[in-house]
Amino acid sequence: MYIDDKQYVSLLIEDRGEYFLEIYIGSPPVSVIVIADTGSSLIWVKCSGDYKAHHFNPPSSSSYETVTYNSKFCKALRKINIGDSNSCEYDYSYRDGSRVLSLVSQLKSQIESKFSYCLLPIGSMKTNKLRFGVGETISNVKVVSTPLVLKDPPTRYYFSLESISIGGKRTISSQSQAKFIRADDLPTMVFHFDGPDIHLQSAHTFMRYHTHVVCMIIVPNDNLLIFGSMAQVNCRVEFYVENRKGFFR
Repeated sequence: MYIDDKQYVSLLIEDRGEYFLEIYIGSPPVSVIVIADTGSSLIWVKCSGDYKAHHFNPPSSSSYETVTYNSKFCKALRKINIGDSNSCEYDYSYRDGSRVLSLVSQLKSQIESKFSYCLLPIGSMKTNKLRFGVGETISNVKVVSTPLVLKDPPTRYYFSLESISIGGKRTISSQSQAKFIRADDLPTMVFHFDGPDIHLQSAHTFMRYHTHVVCMIIVPNDNLLIFGSMAQVNCRVEFYVENRKGFFR
C-alpha cells in the first residue's frame, strides 16, 4: 500500500476469483496479505509468536496496545467480557460486528469515508487497484449513482434493487425454472437500481465449467442478496459513505 495524491492505494492481486492486497501493520511495519472482502467488518490477520512471513507478532510492535473493555471498539462487539487488567475479551465470528471496526471507519478522518476500486476479470494480467481517500474522484458522463440504504446489519453496504431485465424482458419475480440454452446465445442482464441501470454482459453472469457446459453464476438465496465481484468486473465502483452514495462507471 502506498500514498498517492491524497489517497491510500493498494494493488489488488486476483487469484481464482479472490482479490488479495498487501497491508502493513505495527512498528516497525510488517507486511500482511489479506483478502479484500466486505462480508466482515473486522480486520483479520494471522498472528504468531515467532517471525513467520506475513504473520503479525504483537509483542514485537512498539505501537501495539491492548484494547480496553470500556473502549468504543470493544463496545462495538456483541459478545464481550472483562479480561485481565480491564482488557477486552470477545467472541467474534465472520459477518459479525459493527462498521465502527471496519478499515474504512478507522481511517475515516484521513480518507473522508471514501473508497473505490476496479476489479479485472479472472486471469487478467493487468493490475487491480483499491483506493482509500479523495484524490481522483470518478467523473465522467457515464458515471451513475445510487443511494446507500441504511439497514441491519450495518456492517454492509446496501443498494435498492428494483428489478432485473434478462434478454430485454424486465422481471421482479424471484421464482424461475431452470432451462437449457445455447452457449453462444447467452442473454445479457440489466440490474435496475434506484437511479442507475447496470448492464451486465454474459461474462459477468456465466462461467464455462466444461467444454460443453456453461453455468450461470447467480444462485438463489432468500436471506442474503449480494451483488458479487463477478458482476462488478471492469466497472469502477466508488463508495462515499458519509454522503451515503455509491457511484459506478
